[in-house]
Amino acid sequence: MLINFENLKDLPVETQSGQQIGRLESIIIDIDSQSIYQYVVKPSGIKNIFEKELLISREQIISINKDKIIVDDSTYASTAGAKKETKKARPQLQPEPITRE
Repeated sequence: MLINFENLKDLPVETQSGQQIGRLESIIIDIDSQSIYQYVVKPSGIKNIFEKELLISREQIISINKDKIIVDDSTYASTAGAKKETKKARPQLQPEPITRE
């Protein structure tokens, strides 16, 4: 089946278990093989509005239809876990006592 990119753009992207990830923003094409390399997904929802786009490889796509794109459950779990780990890894600034002379 063939589909035009205009029909794919802004399609909802969700996991197999139904968790909303975002909407398809664009695609990255491997020009050597002329095939899709990655899907660029813009996160949706109020809490995700300032998050960077997600890059989903074609191997992580379970299915695409006219209503939505479904990705493997582990796709979003691994990106969410990586975000949490990065936040934990950041050093915390300790407040310094104020001294008056």
